[in-house]
Amino acid sequence: IEHFFCNHLKARSVCQAIHEGRTPSKSNVGADHDYERFLIEAKHRGKILNNLGKPIQIIQAEKYLKTKVEEMNTTLPKICTQDALLEQIFQREMENEKAFFPEWYE
Repeated sequence: IEHFFCNHLKARSVCQAIHEGRTPSKSNVGADHDYERFLIEAKHRGKILNNLGKPIQIIQAEKYLKTKVEEMNTTLPKICTQDALLEQIFQREMENEKAFFPEWYE
C-alpha cells in the first residue's frame, strides 16, 4: 500500500501518515445494499406502491423488509454474477491497469 500511495499516486500526506504509522480515523467497511437493490427493483416492477424517491423512504422500507425477513427466519436469495461477465470485468481492469501503470508491467 505504501508503494502505491507514495510512488504511483504521489499522495504526500497519505504517504507521510503511513511512514509515521498513523491509521485511518474511521474504518472503511462497506455496507450491505442488497435490501435497497431489492426494494428498488421491486418498485420498478410495480410490486411496491410506496414512494421510494427519498433516501429516508428507502431506509424506512429497508428496515421494514429486514424485520419481515427476520420474522420469517429466512434470507434473501443471492444471485452470483456469471463467470463470463466476471472475466470481462477482470480483462477491462487489467487493460486499465496497464494503461495507467505501465511501469508495473516492464
